[in-house]
Amino acid sequence: MKDIENLVITNIAKVIADDFPTAEVSGEYIEEPASFPHVFVLQINKSDAADYMSTSAIDNAQNVTIQIIVYSNKLGTAKSECKDIMEKVDEAMRDMRFRLTYQAHVPNFDSRIYRLVRRYSGAVRVSYCGDEEILMITPR
Repeated sequence: MKDIENLVITNIAKVIADDFPTAEVSGEYIEEPASFPHVFVLQINKSDAADYMSTSAIDNAQNVTIQIIVYSNKLGTAKSECKDIMEKVDEAMRDMRFRLTYQAHVPNFDSRIYRLVRRYSGAVRVSYCGDEEILMITPR
């Protein structure tokens, strides 16, 4: 099964770039981001989707959960900036047929930095005929 994490990171970076050109999007945890705002994307779960299991393994699929954390240090409006960026993230995730499953405003160790976390879930399969293109499927 092909990994979808890089596709998600790329799509989020594209959607955010127009409105937040200085935003950094990363798939690796960075303890101290070089710049803000910062978007951290991580696939935190991957499991077989029982509804799509077959004996031939042609139509197998996996449930995936992607966690996205947005950080901002914008003086006086960090919370608003995180929310605005997350709305763009929402756009990208819904376009890929992910659904929002969790949101939290998480305190950050450095109180000058605001942090917003969301998790999205979806089902992924490779297409028929052995094509390696990733296809999102609407959960049953």
